[in-house]
Amino acid sequence: MTLLAHLVPRIASAEPAATRALAYILNKSKEATIAFLRPLQDAGINEFEPGLILAEEQQDGNFPDLTIRDTTGKVRLFVENKFWAELQASQPEAYLKALPNRCSGAVLFIVPKGRVEPLWGELKARCGSRSAGEEVRSGGMIRLAVNDHWLAISSWHAMLTRLVDATSHDPDTAQDIAQLKGLTESMSVNAFQPFTESELTDVNVPRRILSYVELYDDIVARLRNDGVASTKGLRTAARGSRAGRYLKLHSRFTVWLGVNYSAWKNWGRSPMWLTWWMKNCPSCIAQLPPKRLASHFEGAKGNDSSLYIPIPLAVGADRSRVIEHAADQVRGIGRKLLELFPEPDG
Repeated sequence: MTLLAHLVPRIASAEPAATRALAYILNKSKEATIAFLRPLQDAGINEFEPGLILAEEQQDGNFPDLTIRDTTGKVRLFVENKFWAELQASQPEAYLKALPNRCSGAVLFIVPKGRVEPLWGELKARCGSRSAGEEVRSGGMIRLAVNDHWLAISSWHAMLTRLVDATSHDPDTAQDIAQLKGLTESMSVNAFQPFTESELTDVNVPRRILSYVELYDDIVARLRNDGVASTKGLRTAARGSRAGRYLKLHSRFTVWLGVNYSAWKNWGRSPMWLTWWMKNCPSCIAQLPPKRLASHFEGAKGNDSSLYIPIPLAVGADRSRVIEHAADQVRGIGRKLLELFPEPDG
């Protein structure tokens, strides 16, 4: 994950940040701008020398993400940078109307790869009978003539790949593009993605999800029977992104075990995770902060106050073997915690 991908979702809205980053790159690098415009000019937009490139400039009451003019000052391109936000009521019609007459221009939408086809269908439907001719697909872009102008769509991946290739000789600009690429990839993965018919009708999807959820109680029961864990006074704890329960290992370490969808999505490895919220043990944090503690467990992640440890599930095994394999991993975690923290808290 790049620094931009890490910071932006925490301090700002990603779409405006991506827009301003793209405007900065295009204003900084003529080669990047030429590569950005080339697929449109190949489609039939009269070639022009790019001039002023502005982010969020007002146009007849609308605020296109990017406005690109030629050196004479005429608007030649409006760009809408989106991740998963809905189209505004005026898009794309108002932008097409705002392009100057007798001077070919375009409205370009840049979106995650998974959204290209569904959004393109909606854009074409909004243009209706004003579109003319067959759509053209080349250079990672789809284009369609609308009256005297062009409507186009591209994925972030295709567009940024062109820019990377065009600026390979310029390390500073290439690094800027890599930062923006990291942000767009992060947003493409983490944001809502349209459903597919197969996802909604395949009953194996809910069956598999339920089989994960139903495991943790049996894993905890096995640990209780061994005397490794206790659940006395502790409860199950489920929320939108996870389902599991609290347990105490070796009468000292209160942890949570269950299916953690957020951890699975962010880090992979397994749907099953053990979490120790170490803020409840300040002396443990002082002795070995979670980020350092994570190095003692394969695939573990730590932040300022919590430790997340994956519990990989046995592959190709029957259910009893899966349970025993997972329980054995938790036993190993408990032994390691006793080794690392030999003295009880307080």
